[in-house]
Amino acid sequence: MLLEVVISALLVGLIAVGTFSAFDAAGKSTAGSRAHAQATVIAQQDEERLRGLTTTQLAQLGSVETARAENGYCLEQVSGAWHYWSKGSTWLCENPTGLSGSTYTYTVFTVTSSASYVTAEKGIEKAALTCEKSGGAANYLQTTSSVSWPSLGTHPPVSQSGIVTVPTSGVLLVKVLNQNNEPIEGATVTATGTGVNITQTTPASGCVIFGGLPAETVEVDAYKSPWVDKQGKSPPPTVPAPISTTSITEKTFYLGEPGTITANFESNKVTAGITGDTFYALQTEMASPTGYVGGTAGTYASSAALTGIEGKGIFPFVKVGKPAGEAPYTVFAGDCEANNPAKVTETGEKLKAHTVQVNPKGEPSVNVEAPALTVSVYEGTSAKKENLLKKSERAMIINKGCEKEKATAQNYTSGVVYKHNVEIKEGQLVQKYQPYAKELALCIVAEIGSKKWYKYESPTPFENKVKAGTNIGTFYMKATESGYEKSETAGKLTCP
Repeated sequence: MLLEVVISALLVGLIAVGTFSAFDAAGKSTAGSRAHAQATVIAQQDEERLRGLTTTQLAQLGSVETARAENGYCLEQVSGAWHYWSKGSTWLCENPTGLSGSTYTYTVFTVTSSASYVTAEKGIEKAALTCEKSGGAANYLQTTSSVSWPSLGTHPPVSQSGIVTVPTSGVLLVKVLNQNNEPIEGATVTATGTGVNITQTTPASGCVIFGGLPAETVEVDAYKSPWVDKQGKSPPPTVPAPISTTSITEKTFYLGEPGTITANFESNKVTAGITGDTFYALQTEMASPTGYVGGTAGTYASSAALTGIEGKGIFPFVKVGKPAGEAPYTVFAGDCEANNPAKVTETGEKLKAHTVQVNPKGEPSVNVEAPALTVSVYEGTSAKKENLLKKSERAMIINKGCEKEKATAQNYTSGVVYKHNVEIKEGQLVQKYQPYAKELALCIVAEIGSKKWYKYESPTPFENKVKAGTNIGTFYMKATESGYEKSETAGKLTCP
């Protein structure tokens, strides 16, 4: 009898568990069906709301998330609790009469509202997003309302879409890409013109579209801090975009996370004790001017840095489809392309400049060659050791090759600095390591004796084209031939 009682109790328990499980499953199914049905209604309401917006509002919408109650009204969180919307009317939310600000405790639905331009179907070709279709038109705006809720789990959200015909107006498509031709998310794109001042942020596709524009030229720019364009500018300059009502206008911006370059000066493969002041970084992938000057003229150190325009870095060039090392900067001591060893030594040692690849956020270093210039300067007119010029009042190396070219660089608005202050001590050039060049000049001003000043300036340029260094000669400050001057007036004799 005891065994029969136990078995009966077990059977009753199994039946009860099954019955209540069925009730629970039915309850969950009913709740899920109810939430799904409510989500469908909310999606329909959101689509109606989107269709009530203007073309320009839809074009600026992008993708927006809102929290909504079962009745479709917007919600806001206040101290961790949900309340009906009370922040004033927007495109997608308004204060519900009689409910605004009151607490809401039921299912919270997340609604994602978006709008994208699409091209029309052509034959068997399906409609596609304009941003993803080369040469595509902007025939329609496709609105999409997607609704999810906490208990949905991994199931897909409820989604509805609609098509809005684009009225006859101008459409501008702007793509923002990086150095690898990949889309950039989070770039700010602005279009301005007569009665036009619109800003959008690029989504993952790196593309935004402005609709409802007048048939005129607007100014467009794309910016993402601290990224730079191919010329190293941040933000990049605006570009004009002529708007047409018969075709889509496209503009593409290239931005990259900037890097920098450090140049270490060497001479004949020696770096210890070698100093220099400036170096040039040449990049043929860049529009004219095709390079930057790193360092500061007249400030000598073992190395110098290139940080681009206003210290914002330089663009990390690559050639799409090829290894990153395929687009390096060519780096050499000096102020302009005239100092490139490949040009200076093409009829002699046939030397080449070093190259370095700049990657996003990269800080590569590279050695640059600066051959030694030796000189002997005497106070009088004879080469006696005791007559060596103790100290120059002013001295300068003039890079005439860059002066002759009227050289410019991306980080110099009115031509590069081609005059480099130096010193003469004990008859020797202190800053003797100078760039390869076909045209250099030396200027020296010194006070010798009481209130008597003497000046020497190279009457003809000299070369610095041998890796082992160059002796440019012996100079006598009191000489009277070409290139020498004297004065008894302070400040009259100056280097250019």
